[in-house]
Amino acid sequence: MVTRECEQIFQDHPEPYFQPVRLRVSHLFLAAPSETSPEIVDLKQKTIASLSERISHGENFSDLVGSTSEDEATKTRGGDLGFFAAYRMPPDFFAAAAKMRPGQISQPVRTSLGFHIIQINGLEARPANDV
Repeated sequence: MVTRECEQIFQDHPEPYFQPVRLRVSHLFLAAPSETSPEIVDLKQKTIASLSERISHGENFSDLVGSTSEDEATKTRGGDLGFFAAYRMPPDFFAAAAKMRPGQISQPVRTSLGFHIIQINGLEARPANDV
């Protein structure tokens, strides 16, 4: 009897028993926060567009990250940010990444922090007891 009641509670209210979707993302990043001068923003926008073009012509994403990304914490590992949920990233970054499929590389994305080219490496949603 208790088992059926537990199953019914789980079926009626599954949200507390699952972790949020988590994405594994790498990015190439050029900083341009809100206080950045318009001239620098324009330069970085042109640079990220050029880098995106190079990737679309077959240049290796990880190599470009290593030589051009301004995210010093991730550039030595190909821009890998690891797995994260929405609450760990700026909303505009997560929203752009969440629209993508594993293996996909984005066009340049502007966020509150600057410009990114995003590569989706994986996603997961699993029961909380699997952590």
